[in-house]
Amino acid sequence: MMLRVIALLLLGLALLWLVLSVARRVGHFITSATKAPSQAETKEPDHIPDDISQDLVSCAHCRVFLPMSEAVKFRGQYYCSKACLPE
Repeated sequence: MMLRVIALLLLGLALLWLVLSVARRVGHFITSATKAPSQAETKEPDHIPDDISQDLVSCAHCRVFLPMSEAVKFRGQYYCSKACLPE
């Protein structure tokens, strides 16, 4: 008898938790869907610094991508280091 009461209480708590979590998610979805994005979220950067926007190249040996300014160019191909150069 006591075991049934405990089981029913646990089941009730689980159902309550489930209902509250679904209600919370629905409420969050509704409020986020109706809220206009803030100016900070939609603002484009005024200028992208040159050190951030660099072309990437792939090492001809190990296929690692790295900025072109850091790559070693040998016979028209780019390598990540002297260790990857062909012998």
